[in-house]
Amino acid sequence: MRGAGSLRQAISHTAVNLLTVFHNGGLCDFACIMRHAPDPARPETWKYVMSTGKHIFTVTSWNETGELSRSAYRAGYKKAADVLVLKLLSSDTDYIADLHMRFGMIYPIMFLYRHYVEIEFKDLIILAGMTSVVEANKICGHDLHALWSKVLVCAEEVQGEDMRQELEGTFGEAIEFFQRVDPYGDGFRYPKNVKGAAQWDSSFYVDIEKINSAIECLEQFCHELRQELRQRLDPEAEDISGRDYFY
Repeated sequence: MRGAGSLRQAISHTAVNLLTVFHNGGLCDFACIMRHAPDPARPETWKYVMSTGKHIFTVTSWNETGELSRSAYRAGYKKAADVLVLKLLSSDTDYIADLHMRFGMIYPIMFLYRHYVEIEFKDLIILAGMTSVVEANKICGHDLHALWSKVLVCAEEVQGEDMRQELEGTFGEAIEFFQRVDPYGDGFRYPKNVKGAAQWDSSFYVDIEKINSAIECLEQFCHELRQELRQRLDPEAEDISGRDYFY
């Protein structure tokens, strides 16, 4: 067992490392990493990150990479939730160990999925606004119902009324659920709201397998709609996923 002295030394060493991170407003301890941060336009710069291990990630300024970074946010939130769901559904530990692992996990899972849906809708609306399909000047806030309504208008304009009706029938219930249980986007982040009251009056059940399935289908729909909107921006382009059209 580690002695008290060595434990204090380890804690002190960790604290020093963390404190020096913000020296002069920079990331001096991470300078060696940031100097070699990969440039999306230069594949040869990826070698450093690949060679340093799985624990190294690059946080990129979205002002520099445009849609590429926005897609990273969308994919990141969703994939993080998917990983947690897969971990829970594939667990083969004993009952007590499984109970400990599952405890509290529903909150990050639902927050990640809800936030993915929110930024997915906002990104679609901004792109649609560039093609004059919908008004995109006011999309701030966390009202999923309002955002979903704009996405449906966009889908009807681009893909037709039948598609809008299909989307409402397929995803309307899931969007309504998220909006009902977490209207402000903080329900799964904090146990109490800004007024100091509990987020919910009573407990309720969530089927993470059904939520995961619905989000998977929603992601596919959003991808197809995004591709059609991009074609409106550049009808001659077959693949414009890497171009910097907005943001």
